[in-house]
Amino acid sequence: MPEGFSSTSVAQMVCQKNGWSGRQLIWTLKDAIDFQAKKMPESSLAEVAEWLVQCYRAHRASKGKFAVGAQKYFSEGL
Repeated sequence: MPEGFSSTSVAQMVCQKNGWSGRQLIWTLKDAIDFQAKKMPESSLAEVAEWLVQCYRAHRASKGKFAVGAQKYFSEGL
């Protein structure tokens, strides 16, 4: 993912790449990126977003059918 994009643009690209849609999900992911980026200042927004997606996928893999959806996962910081 190219550098120099805002967290909103990165969230839109990540959602598109993963087949996720919805304005609320994009804003939720944007907020999660902004929050996590403060904890990972050495990483770009794109790297933070990819890290969040990997964490979500690991969560879904471990919880199976009991896992929450992406929007709830990112909004609650699970």
